Amino acid sequence: MVASLKKLWNNQRGVTLIELLAVVVILGIIAAIAAPSVITNFSDAKKNADSQTEKIVIDAAQRYMLDDAKNVTFNNNSATITIAVLKEKGYLTSEPKWSDNNAVANVVLTQDATTKKVTSYSVSGKPSNY
Repeated sequence: MVASLKKLWNNQRGVTLIELLAVVVILGIIAAIAAPSVITNFSDAKKNADSQTEKIVIDAAQRYMLDDAKNVTFNNNSATITIAVLKEKGYLTSEPKWSDNNAVANVVLTQDATTKKVTSYSVSGKPSNY
């Protein structure tokens, strides 16, 4: 029994070039199918991260307006709060990290002309991939 297994084992020569080529082709096909979805996932993740960063900055501006509304000056029913002010006053713990590192954003507030209440918050200078 052992002798016949040894003989069978010794007759094995390894992997042929054709078998190796077939495996490489199959892996190439799998990679070609998977690559676009992986790239799309990275792009979507960056956009979602930028969107969350924008929400954090707007939330900080809203808290700043609740606490220090007298320090915000409106011109033509619009005012701008810089990220530096929000960070300096402690409403943001650090500079926001956009996926486009060169983007410098500010929060633009718009108020109703008659009631003088802030009606909207938006971020200007958002990353270019928005």
